[in-house]
Amino acid sequence: MSLIKCPDCGNDVSDHAATCPKCGYPIKRDPGVDPTPAAVNDLDALVRKTLLEEGKIAAIKLYREEHPGVGLAEAKTKIEEFNKSRQ
Repeated sequence: MSLIKCPDCGNDVSDHAATCPKCGYPIKRDPGVDPTPAAVNDLDALVRKTLLEEGKIAAIKLYREEHPGVGLAEAKTKIEEFNKSRQ
């Protein structure tokens, strides 16, 4: 058993868990299949965590720092998608 990061909230979760105990995000998937690279999951989790803890503006700023060349409108749309997915 190992710990992985929840893609939704960034919480440490057992790789055998069906859902994240903190936010309820579904964790269980086909063995050996990772639908997105770890770096993407880590960044998404960090952006989601920032959104929860520091708010929308901080999350947009972080997203733009990690994605050079992304405009304000595109970053805002992405953060709003993150926000909708957690509700």
